[in-house]
Amino acid sequence: MRIVRSMELLGLFFLGGILFSGQSLYASPQRETRDHFCFSINAYEDDEKVVSPSVILLLSKEKEWHVMQENGHFCLSDEMVKAQSYDLVFEIERDRFFLYSVAIDLFTGKWDFYYGGKRFAYMHGLPKKMRPTTSCCVEFNNGEPGTGLMISQCRLPGRAGIPPLDAGAPPLITPK
Repeated sequence: MRIVRSMELLGLFFLGGILFSGQSLYASPQRETRDHFCFSINAYEDDEKVVSPSVILLLSKEKEWHVMQENGHFCLSDEMVKAQSYDLVFEIERDRFFLYSVAIDLFTGKWDFYYGGKRFAYMHGLPKKMRPTTSCCVEFNNGEPGTGLMISQCRLPGRAGIPPLDAGAPPLITPK
């Protein structure tokens, strides 16, 4: 009985020391390596799974990158990880999507990307003033709890003469 009581007191003493010293049980956050900056995009039109994009375009102020899907994931290179955020462009069927200022920390895990019409608006609670044909919803699942993000005006239905994205296309902006 004494040993159990001593262990309880020792545990409380240790916990109190951690709480009052300002230290945590976990290591301080550090920049992750390239293996951790891989993500996948699962696309849903009106809650029905559709083919996900195979190429994405990442835009920074200085440069742009075409990133191809490999083994179901998009992986960022060490050079890409240095930026704080990116604008992202990709296509699903004939629609083009634009996500602006996505923080670099969100380029991990699994993204669930939703778009569509009236059913999409109803299922995801879009405000009545937002047009579902030009809106989308992204749910970033990179651990618990997942982080959701609603975006308006991110969808351009049909291409209307815009050339398709592919890895061989000329850059949209010129590097400085």
